[in-house]
Amino acid sequence: MARSAAFILLVVSLAACALVGGYGTLVVGSLNGFFEALGASADLPDPSERYMPGGPVPFTGTWTGFEPLDGLLRGLVSFFSSAIDGAQTWDVTLSYHYIMLNFFCGWNLLVLESFRAGNQGRAVSWITTVGMILQTITYTITVPVYLIVYLFTSPIVGSSSPRSIVPAASQARLIPMSSFLSFAVPAVLMALPSPSVIPPALHYGFIALWQPFPLFQRILQWAFQFEDAKASLANTKPSGHLEVASVTYKMILVVSILAHVGLTAVALIPGSSVPESWAPIFDEVNIRSAFVPQPLWSPPSVDATAIPVPDELAPLARFLLQFDCYCGNTAILLWALYMSSAWLSTSQLVRTTLVWGVLGGPAAASAALFWKRDSLAVEALETKKD
Repeated sequence: MARSAAFILLVVSLAACALVGGYGTLVVGSLNGFFEALGASADLPDPSERYMPGGPVPFTGTWTGFEPLDGLLRGLVSFFSSAIDGAQTWDVTLSYHYIMLNFFCGWNLLVLESFRAGNQGRAVSWITTVGMILQTITYTITVPVYLIVYLFTSPIVGSSSPRSIVPAASQARLIPMSSFLSFAVPAVLMALPSPSVIPPALHYGFIALWQPFPLFQRILQWAFQFEDAKASLANTKPSGHLEVASVTYKMILVVSILAHVGLTAVALIPGSSVPESWAPIFDEVNIRSAFVPQPLWSPPSVDATAIPVPDELAPLARFLLQFDCYCGNTAILLWALYMSSAWLSTSQLVRTTLVWGVLGGPAAASAALFWKRDSLAVEALETKKD
């Protein structure tokens, strides 16, 4: 089957997102001493000697008693501990929370996509598997690869059938609740100060608990699903499907806009304009330090041979998270533009992307594009036979 130039360009662009993001995370982390430093502290053979640079003590790195799984969790926990704990400036701290909120938004767009009628029973609906993979080999690689697979396998791509677009109402209506409980709650708990607010064991336990959030979300979706998705699809009017999907779109728009506008405001407002106790936050943050990562050819680095490992690892973690989130969510936006182009005019695509992109970044623009596309599909279903 012949592919259009736009399709080929999109696939190439998605692959580029994976390559750039993969270099900015996995390759840079291997070259700048970051991963080596984490291993030198968290993976010591004797559990009593393990520690987190800048993190609360004690740390043993044992949660399940199954060493292969505990070893994987130690790597993930040490990474997020380095982002949360230890010495860091306000721009690094706020960037971390901004990235996590955008990660939350991008992930939920993928979850909603997996529940669309046309994708049911296909590999692209296995979003839990995708989520567990992205937690181990990064968001920035997994998401573009998933979207490339989607483009070649989903019947929604290139389809003129609006019925294939609407999501199963029984599943879509649960996304805000399931994502809040599985993603947001553990993410907030693991960011609580330790040992001042929570003990070290609980702090590291919450970081470990957050890692399999895609699995927990799937369990919650299953546990609270009160009706069969296919039955719901048959018995619910198209407007009902849009109504439940719009709740997820609204959630994504609110979260992404609050994160984007909030960090931008902190970056632009001078410290002299706020109460004195808040001034250090505003003085340390500017547009460049808040949003722009250091160049790929000049990333922050650490001397991994130093014993103990230096506490100042948060800037290195922030650098990796920026490329992880930025490249992953850029891939989602490119995909959203292509998937919406059959329903929206060029002017609508440009206007929607610019307005919502300025307000909330790529995740907000993607949600707005899909919401408009879904509205048109539902309108088509309700005005004529599909």
